[in-house]
Amino acid sequence: MQQSQHKLISVGIFSKVYLVDNSFIRKVPKDNNRDNVQAIRNEATIYGLLGNNARIANCLSAGQNVNYVDLEYYPRGDLKAYLERNKGTITSAFRMRVARQVIEAVVEIHRKCIVHSDLALRQFLLDTNDNARLSDFAASGYPGQCALGMECASHYLPRDPDLPNTVESDLFALGSVLYEVMAGETPYHGKSDKEIETLYKEENFPAVNEFLCGNVIMGCWKREWRSAEEVLARYDEYAYSM
Repeated sequence: MQQSQHKLISVGIFSKVYLVDNSFIRKVPKDNNRDNVQAIRNEATIYGLLGNNARIANCLSAGQNVNYVDLEYYPRGDLKAYLERNKGTITSAFRMRVARQVIEAVVEIHRKCIVHSDLALRQFLLDTNDNARLSDFAASGYPGQCALGMECASHYLPRDPDLPNTVESDLFALGSVLYEVMAGETPYHGKSDKEIETLYKEENFPAVNEFLCGNVIMGCWKREWRSAEEVLARYDEYAYSM
């Protein structure tokens, strides 16, 4: 396939994404840089490890030389953009449902010893049944392969940047994703990366008392939960008590 004949819809840190025949997307390395090539291999490997899963974007195929990945096209786009477009009509029930699905997705990847390393609401796609599916494993780590990247500032667990990403750093970022679902914006929206880093280090977290499952979000940020399964259990305790 000649990518120039198809619609370029995004350019990321590692890859270019094309929409092919309005039916699927193809991710290819942005160039021949070693990390960019490895990122596509990461995606192909991780989608293979996860298999067909209702909480994960559907991988259709990978190139024979692992030089591209084809994924199902989700016309509704990512959850971040969807919530922004429909902020006046989003119900609490919808937020609660997709929040649980976000946690479920993290449970699934951690069961396979995969650390996403860049969890954010923009990484969750909305399928035709309005269910959340996690995507974009280019920067992720898995057994035998270290992660290639880290979270954005608003989702970043303060830590030594030379240390590997971990379940703990994913869970901290998960708290920020849940905040995005409930608040409709990232934590510390409008502040600089440096300001955000300082606030997190001081544990001066955004207020969450007014949000659904605020105690779950705060538990992620304060590192009270040891696993995604525990986050899900705490979430369900809250949801069933409402």
